Amino acid sequence: MKMKTKLLITLVFSVLLISCKKKPVTVPNAGIYNGMFTEYDSTGNPLAQGSFVLALFTHNSTYQLSGDSVNFSPPTHKGEWYTNNATTAVFSTAYSGYNPNYYLDTVYNYTFDNINFTLTQTIDGKIYEYVMVRD
Repeated sequence: MKMKTKLLITLVFSVLLISCKKKPVTVPNAGIYNGMFTEYDSTGNPLAQGSFVLALFTHNSTYQLSGDSVNFSPPTHKGEWYTNNATTAVFSTAYSGYNPNYYLDTVYNYTFDNINFTLTQTIDGKIYEYVMVRD
């Protein structure tokens, strides 16, 4: 009898553990992300690079990017954002400057796993990439 009880308890706990597994988070969420911005030419050579901190807010769908103060790649700016689907996010800002492609102000492809967050886009053969890690 004791063996059947132990087996039943083990079975119940196994089912509970399996059913409680969390699904991976693949949609960007609120947080602070430290990262590196890089602009690449069409052959993959880096043209510009700079560090930044991105704060995403989900309660009002806004963001604040604190950019590289030395070379302004990317510059500090803020705006609004939302995810279009499981692979693209839309960013908009009222800011502009010497290189409008350095601002989060268009549709980006993204990957996200709740720790690592990457945004990429290609414009006129150049690749603009934001590689981040949750703080």
